[in-house]
Amino acid sequence: MVKKLLIAGYPRSGNTWLGYLLSYILNAKYEEFNAPKNSKPTLQKEVLKLIEGKLSHRSRYNSVVKTHERYSFNADKVNLESFDKTILIVRDPRDVAVSLYYYTYSNLPIALAKPENLISKKFWFIKKYLWRKIVYKVAREWPLHTASWRTYEGTKLVKYEYLYQNPTKTLRQICQFLEYSPQSGLLKKALQLFTFKQLSGGRKKGEEYQSGFFRKGVIGDYKNHFDWLDKIIMKHYAYQEMKELNYT
Repeated sequence: MVKKLLIAGYPRSGNTWLGYLLSYILNAKYEEFNAPKNSKPTLQKEVLKLIEGKLSHRSRYNSVVKTHERYSFNADKVNLESFDKTILIVRDPRDVAVSLYYYTYSNLPIALAKPENLISKKFWFIKKYLWRKIVYKVAREWPLHTASWRTYEGTKLVKYEYLYQNPTKTLRQICQFLEYSPQSGLLKKALQLFTFKQLSGGRKKGEEYQSGFFRKGVIGDYKNHFDWLDKIIMKHYAYQEMKELNYT
């Protein structure tokens, strides 16, 4: 009996990275639900071959599907009954805001430029407006999205920070949840194949490419961007959910 795995998460939360890892580990085809055409990263053919479900090792899963949709008992967009297991990946919403800002405005040089490189105060105001717009968006949407999936019975919660800091242990726990025993060395091999350096085209973690799908690959980057007002906005809208997930 073949199985399907659903990975849910708010955008820029590590959904794609986790999806690639599990697609390779389970040898299941990686898919994205309702993904915009321009939302997928450009990958080398060698990497794409690893997430098509055509490798030699086997599992009962034939599909790993990523979605950014919010869970709702009344929603008909995602047929949850067709999935055997569901994983929710969450990330500190402050880091999500930073990542989403650069991803959203990657085609606007004025939005990405450092303050000292902006010619006039007018342009600086535009940059600040675009940034705060994203902060408001994430602060309002992230807690609703995350809380909605946490109400779905049987969902496995995975924190991006844990996956980042202790990937082998986290993947082993996920495999236990999926009732799958990976071959010896398979988790290590997956982590070697899908490192930030591999996915970003050769950059090391911390080396920033602002308009890249895989931008920087670090946690806590919000400390370099959030001011006092950003902190107030995030606390006002998202404090309770952040507290529940130990992000305060």
